Amino acid sequence: MQGTAKILPLDIVVWFPVSPLTRLTLGSFERVADPMRFISGGGVDTQSMLPNGTPEEVAAQVTERLPILSEGGGYVFNTIHNIVGDTRAENIWAAFEAVHKYNQKHFG
Repeated sequence: MQGTAKILPLDIVVWFPVSPLTRLTLGSFERVADPMRFISGGGVDTQSMLPNGTPEEVAAQVTERLPILSEGGGYVFNTIHNIVGDTRAENIWAAFEAVHKYNQKHFG
């Protein structure tokens, strides 16, 4: 049985990757007013903060970046770069726990 494919024109903007070292401020993505957008990465600096910071510092950086990156919707938290081998598990946990707390507070 053969199916028929129909290609629909979509207005989708993809920002991938957003470097964690990019200087971001509220409004950085406000010029992207497209109906659908996808922003990925930049949630935490995996080269410096994640391996060398304290869990509290990691959580603070993630919490600081989330409202900027998620403004307008379409943000998927990730790290862009690989997590280096000497990163403490506590720091990885702190990053994802910060995302979870942010989501609970803002989205229920």
